[in-house]
Amino acid sequence: MHPAYERFMAMVMSQLEINQISHGNKDKSNSPATWALIIGEHLGHLQGALLQGDYYKVEREIFHIAAPLADLFRSLASK
Repeated sequence: MHPAYERFMAMVMSQLEINQISHGNKDKSNSPATWALIIGEHLGHLQGALLQGDYYKVEREIFHIAAPLADLFRSLASK
């Protein structure tokens, strides 16, 4: 695997852990629709960061999208 992908996955896992610490177990009970709304909200933040040229925020929002995507996938896989 390319080192950039390994770093990306490590950062996504870190964001998942941060979300768990910040939000606790309530995140695990989110419906797929709730996950989609969370992802959509952060997608808007990503677009704003891109328009501003703020690449620190761009990177942060990528992980704020990727972690809920992983949770959405997990919630769908458990159905």
